[in-house]
Amino acid sequence: GLKVRVTEMKPQGTQKEDFYNKFSVSLTVDGDLKDILQFIHALQGPSHHLIVTQFSLERAFQNTKTMLAKLVVNRILIP
Repeated sequence: GLKVRVTEMKPQGTQKEDFYNKFSVSLTVDGDLKDILQFIHALQGPSHHLIVTQFSLERAFQNTKTMLAKLVVNRILIP
């Protein structure tokens, strides 16, 4: 029910740490601020187990309420 559109998705690769692997993806989404914040909340919820590590927000176009958000989302997997 969220009105958020993913406009770009780029894998950032895998980092192998001591005892786990960290997968990162860069996302660009647009929508109303309320919907973007709900989207981030849903990503970090218990059903997805994702962590937003970077976040920037700017107005997509002048004179609109549409916002453009850039995120880096991580997931940690223990082999």
